[in-house]
Amino acid sequence: MKKIILLILTTLLLIGCIKGPEYNESEVVKGNIENIFGNTFDPEHDWSSIVSGEITVTPLSGSTEIQILAYTEDGTLKILTKSEGNSETKLKYDAPNTMIALFVACISEGGGYYIKEIKPTDKIVSFLMPLSTRAITRSSMDGSKRLTIIGSEISYETQRGYPGFESEILYQFNSVPYTVSNYDLSTLVILRSIIFTYLPNGRKYNNLPQIKESGYYNENCYAITTGKEPIIVSPIYKNDGGYHEVETCELYYYYFKDPETDIKSLPKYRLIKLNECIKGDDVLEKHCSYKLVYWKKDGTGTYDFPPGYKIGFMLRSNYKNDVKKGELYFDGRLNTEINKHGHFASSKLGPVDPRMCWLSINHMMLMCCEGGTDSDFNDVILEVSGGVEPIEIPITPEYNSYTFLFEDQLLGDYDMNDVVLKAERLSDTKIKYSLLACGACDELYLRNLGGKVLNEGTEIHRILGSEGFINTVSKSIEPITEIITVPKTFSFNNLDEQVYIYNKTTNREIRMSQKGQDPHGIMIPTDFKWPKEKICIKDAYLGFGSWGHNKIDSIGWYLSPVENNVIK
Repeated sequence: MKKIILLILTTLLLIGCIKGPEYNESEVVKGNIENIFGNTFDPEHDWSSIVSGEITVTPLSGSTEIQILAYTEDGTLKILTKSEGNSETKLKYDAPNTMIALFVACISEGGGYYIKEIKPTDKIVSFLMPLSTRAITRSSMDGSKRLTIIGSEISYETQRGYPGFESEILYQFNSVPYTVSNYDLSTLVILRSIIFTYLPNGRKYNNLPQIKESGYYNENCYAITTGKEPIIVSPIYKNDGGYHEVETCELYYYYFKDPETDIKSLPKYRLIKLNECIKGDDVLEKHCSYKLVYWKKDGTGTYDFPPGYKIGFMLRSNYKNDVKKGELYFDGRLNTEINKHGHFASSKLGPVDPRMCWLSINHMMLMCCEGGTDSDFNDVILEVSGGVEPIEIPITPEYNSYTFLFEDQLLGDYDMNDVVLKAERLSDTKIKYSLLACGACDELYLRNLGGKVLNEGTEIHRILGSEGFINTVSKSIEPITEIITVPKTFSFNNLDEQVYIYNKTTNREIRMSQKGQDPHGIMIPTDFKWPKEKICIKDAYLGFGSWGHNKIDSIGWYLSPVENNVIK
């Protein structure tokens, strides 16, 4: 009976037969919601998925840019806002409610990247000096130890008769780790956030292109000695997914000064056996370090490297099966054979592609290694510090996106794709808006943008250059984009400043929904896959219903789409 009454009221409403105070529009809408979602929405729901803040930043001297960043549950590091300059700056930011950590970063003229974790309650942050890992003094490093070669063997490359490796000898010496303090919690959060944003983990990711973009690979992969202090290597991470392959690996190094040196025939020295110093998968920590040894012509060793030498690294896999044994080099020119051998070939790395890469974070040089069958380059991670010239690699997180979803009918089907827009905050005064889709037949117009292309006078279908359902059945046309200038005080959390739409057919404005309203207009703090035509948002995102019913439940609902029900 309730559904029949709702149907009658709905029909009368749509043909304009009900007028006057006896009609309660909210009751009809509420009934429609119950019919579609199977429950009511939280009356205290404000439909916001973001938190806002403001912070004053004093950057490093020589900085060219300041960034506010968020690390979120989906494992991404996103720029919330940024500002050019090297003077004290006050920045407003809007962060996703799925934020795990918040950061302030300074970019220096040379591409240096200095980052601090902050709390949402912090109002002021200052960078007094660049962070450094070179705090270990020579007196703390057991410099009195007599260094000797204790054994040698030929490489797998030599055993297999690979061209150029006929005389490669691997040496072992009495290297012993010394204990150091673990990173503080803030540093661990920063490292994990940046490493696995730049090098996302998993077989589906090919991280080689951005590694090559840095330029620090093959002939440019070598760390250059300064001659001023010992060279330190600290293993900090391994993850082989429980297959026990990476833990059998050993880290070797070699060195040379003459650019004409035959690298393949150089002696290689084992520095680290990973199974002796790293325990557990996917654990990021620093609890021991090793010093590289320079071997003199008389066979004695010293921790004092002469300046100007190039240091190369190799990861040796010693797993029990031959198909999983081999030497994997940072210098891809030495990987011609191993990259096509056994299970290593399934990584699909080319014949001269590297097996390692550099990352630089807060003056830390991190060496990230690919020891297996994919190309995510995060199976083993080591920090290299001390007597080598610093390598600065700019980190370039993506801008955070905000997606606006509108339902244009009072009694809608809640597929939330009648109008879809995206916004990216490029700076404190510039926002790039993109009109993505229109799943409506009514005559619709944008409001509160003031753009030249995304303007208020051109109907939305005409802006997109098509009729009917646009990009809601499948993607068929490109978004229409424009950069809009906003005041520095602009916030995505201020509903009065947000874009909305006008339905000329029904003479209704559809704005961002406020507390107590139904979700005819909502904003998602990410690059969002919107529902397909006639697919209710509760069926495209299974957590939406529980979030709507209780605003503290399933707050990250928008991170888990039902892939067949959304536009990709």
